[in-house]
Amino acid sequence: MPKAPYSISDSSKGKLDGLVDRIEADQGDLINLREFEERQQSLDVRQVIRTLPEGLDEDDLAGILHLALLTECATDIYVNEISSRARDFNSTWLERFNENVWKPDEYMHAEPFKRVLLALGCSEAELDREIEETQAREFEHVGGDSPIHVTTFGMVQEYLTDHWHGLISRLLRPSMPEAAAMTARIKQRARH
Repeated sequence: MPKAPYSISDSSKGKLDGLVDRIEADQGDLINLREFEERQQSLDVRQVIRTLPEGLDEDDLAGILHLALLTECATDIYVNEISSRARDFNSTWLERFNENVWKPDEYMHAEPFKRVLLALGCSEAELDREIEETQAREFEHVGGDSPIHVTTFGMVQEYLTDHWHGLISRLLRPSMPEAAAMTARIKQRARH
């Protein structure tokens, strides 16, 4: 497949490299898994089941959390494809951001959903199997390969998952504030 037309000035490349330099130097308050482990100790999932809005049941909640978990566990699929496209277009700024900023942070995003699903009684072996199956899928992106195409795709994807995490947090907040805080913590990272 031929490369999409794409070029930016050396000045623009310098500005993008400088932006990534600043982000790499101060990545903000990164997620610490211990924070989730501590919060998981106080999860009472039965409380949230009793307070679900009319029309939602435990299976619906598990489905909502499964979707979030499986969406967030596919980091390497996206990283490999975006970095490959960045290299194809000699966009070092995109590859650096993708590999050094986005990837390490994104690895933590599936964790709270897995922990809440475990608290719901889901089998860890089954969740791990589903995660592995998702991670083995092939990336299928037909929206263009240039850095502008893949960064736009990434921004839209992040916006959608950020909104989804906010809805989940709001659903959990009345009866499971610890789980709501875990999902909100990811939402906060997406805004950094």
